[in-house]
Amino acid sequence: MILLIIKMLMGLILFFAGIKLLSSSMKDEYIKKFKGIIDKVIRNEFIGAALGIIASIVFQNSSLVAISAIILVNSELMSLRQAFSIILGVTIALQLNFNISPYLYTFILIILILFMIIKSKNKKSIVSIVLSYVILLIGLLLINFAMQEDLMSSLLMTIIGKSCFCNILIGLCMGTLYWSSSYSVGILIALSATGYIDIKTISQILIGFSVATSIPILLSNIVTSNLNKEAKKTTLLCLFFNTVIVLIQIPLIKATINYVNLISEDIVVQIVRLKSIFGSNIIIEILILISCLMVINWVINKVWKKRVHE
Repeated sequence: MILLIIKMLMGLILFFAGIKLLSSSMKDEYIKKFKGIIDKVIRNEFIGAALGIIASIVFQNSSLVAISAIILVNSELMSLRQAFSIILGVTIALQLNFNISPYLYTFILIILILFMIIKSKNKKSIVSIVLSYVILLIGLLLINFAMQEDLMSSLLMTIIGKSCFCNILIGLCMGTLYWSSSYSVGILIALSATGYIDIKTISQILIGFSVATSIPILLSNIVTSNLNKEAKKTTLLCLFFNTVIVLIQIPLIKATINYVNLISEDIVVQIVRLKSIFGSNIIIEILILISCLMVINWVINKVWKKRVHE
C-alpha cells in the first residue's frame, strides 16, 4: 500500500514538474522565433489534425501532445484554431491502433544528452524542452506502473460497473495513462474474461477512452499559472467538444451492443468491434467538424476582405 502511494505521488510530482518546466521553457525568446514556422506549417484545420495524429503516434501518448498544444497557446506560439485542430487530431489518433518500438524513449534520452554536450545558449532552451518531455514521460510511466499494482486493480474493480459516469471516468483515466488503443482493448478483454464486467460496461469505458484528452488538458490548466485568455478558451472548447462526443455516443450504446451481438457471441470479437464502431463514429464527427470550421473560416475571410475593399 505504501509503495503504491509513493509510486503515484512520485509520478504526479514528476508529471506536474514536467508541465511547469515545459511552460517556462516555451516562453524563451529563442523559442518564440518558431511562431512563424508554426503559422506556415499549420495553415488549416486538416494539417493541424494530421500533425496531432503524427505527434501522438510518435510520442505514443496523447497526454503529452494535448498538454503541449495548450502550453503553446499560452506561450503565444500557436493560435486557438491551430491548437484545437491538433487536439482533434490527437482524439482521432486515440481511435487508431499504432505501436512504435519502446526504444523511442531511449532515442529521446540520447538526443537530450547530445544537446547537453553543446553549450550554445540557444541549445539550452531546446534542452530544457526535451528535458521537460522526459520528466513528463517518466512521471506517466510511474503512474502507469502504480495502476498495474494488484491493490489498484482491486480498487478499480470495486468502481467499475457502479454507474455510467464511473465507467466513462475509468475510460478517461485509461486513455490518459495508456496511449495504445490496442493495449486498452487488451485490458478490457482480460477483465471480461474474469466475468466482472459485461459488454455494456465495456462500451461505456471505451467511450471514456475515446475522449481521454480531457484530463491532461485540465491538469495543464491547474499546474500552469497565469494562463492567457486564448489558452482558457482552447481548454473550454476542447472540453465542450469532448462532452458533446460523449453525449452523442451514450444513446447509441444499446443499438451498437445489439449489432455486435448479431455479429458474434465471442466477447473478444465484440470488444474489438465496439472499439472500431465508436472510433469510426468519432473520426467521422471530427472530420465533419473540421470541414465546417474550414468553411466558416473561409466565409468569414471572404466577408472581411469584402468589407476592407469597400
